[in-house]
Amino acid sequence: MLTRLHATIVLALLLALAASAASDYEAMCCLSGPSLTYSAQSITPGEIPPYGEVSVSVMVSNNGDMAAIVPSPLEVYSSPTGFYGFLSPIDGIWLVPRGSSKIFAGAVTAPGTEGGYALYSNFTYSSAVNCGVTHNGTLNISLGAVTVRQATPTSCYLVPSSFTTAVGSFTSIAAHCELDGTELPCPYLEWTTSGGTMSPATTSPQLSPSSTFTAQTTPASGRTVTASSGKFSCSATFDVLAASPSQCAISPSSASLAPSALQSFSLSCFDSYHNAVTCYPSFPQPSRRRTIPEAAT
Repeated sequence: MLTRLHATIVLALLLALAASAASDYEAMCCLSGPSLTYSAQSITPGEIPPYGEVSVSVMVSNNGDMAAIVPSPLEVYSSPTGFYGFLSPIDGIWLVPRGSSKIFAGAVTAPGTEGGYALYSNFTYSSAVNCGVTHNGTLNISLGAVTVRQATPTSCYLVPSSFTTAVGSFTSIAAHCELDGTELPCPYLEWTTSGGTMSPATTSPQLSPSSTFTAQTTPASGRTVTASSGKFSCSATFDVLAASPSQCAISPSSASLAPSALQSFSLSCFDSYHNAVTCYPSFPQPSRRRTIPEAAT
């Protein structure tokens, strides 16, 4: 009687243990898997020039009961299309443990077309196999907005900023346009001068445009070259000097002198544009003639 009762109790305990194990196994198999959300997304800066880069970051949190395996790479898209880049976990591990958060960040390149763009990333994450089942989920991340616009310079300077040149000579002058110390392509520039001519008189938008200055044909000082966009301008100063002597004249050009008489002559020198210039002549020594006395008769 006691033996049968004992056997019944043991059987009941075994059944209870089996039921408990089955319940635990069922509970384990009923884990819902990972559940990702995002927050604290940022884009720096919010406005960039064509083909520029923005730094993008987002915090991804796992509120589920299993670790999430995130795909590598995490691609960034835009609407309209054009942006290109990827996000990576800052710790280099493509896994978000349950109950934790992780920051994903990266550089994204802008297209060449100006306009407003919305950046986002859509991806499917998964869990480890649980009772023969892989839990998947999708996270749609809105990263924020970016404006692609060509930055506009606010100032410029010319190279050379001052110079001395000869009449009729040529000097190439380059313009450099800036925004807060960063060089950018210059807009359309009009080139003018108070001491000659500029060619071309207008340059199209480009980085460091240049124009050739031709000096006037008369000497002058304190003249200027100016490049102007209509919103800002910059100038260079210069002096124009006469060129080297290329011709001269002696006045008077002829003279008749009595024996032992003296005659003054003046020498004038000119450059090729007939501007008077200083010259430093050298005169050959006159030949000495020997006088032979007449023979006595």
